[in-house]
Amino acid sequence: MTTPFKLLLCTWNVGDTNPPKETADYLPMLGIVGDHREWPAMISIGLQEVKNDASQAFKNLFIEDDWTIMYKEILSKHSYIMVKSVKLGALLLLTFLQQRYLPYVSNIEKDTTKVGFGGLSSNKGGLSIRMDLCGVNIVIVNCHLAAHFAKTEERIIDYMTILENQSFKNDESSTILDHE
Repeated sequence: MTTPFKLLLCTWNVGDTNPPKETADYLPMLGIVGDHREWPAMISIGLQEVKNDASQAFKNLFIEDDWTIMYKEILSKHSYIMVKSVKLGALLLLTFLQQRYLPYVSNIEKDTTKVGFGGLSSNKGGLSIRMDLCGVNIVIVNCHLAAHFAKTEERIIDYMTILENQSFKNDESSTILDHE
């Protein structure tokens, strides 16, 4: 049985910056306004160029990065729970679900693909989170690929590499394109 639900998918190249100290403006941007029954069931936020110098990478081994902490603080006040996160170098993908939808989510998985410098570096790549929500199999993908028109062919190759290399255990939707 499928139950209707809303998704909010956001992407943002944060340009190696820290999260802002003032976060009140983030609620309307994320759809957290008006009647809470109209809010998205799921909010997924894909960030690129998250601070990832050596000291930050070491710190992230033990505690969550500052962007994750900020979004968890903002969204937890409105009954959203982070159901999965995935990080690859300076890429970050966070997925939050309204608490009332938790009984309807299952088979949550994640995957990553490096494509920078021929797949050796995580400066470019793709992240994904897949799940079954209310009877629908969903995949969210966050990519950071080479910029500018001159790199179009490289971007297409990297895109295809991400599609080919991301895989999941779920038999019905084991690749990105298998999802509804």
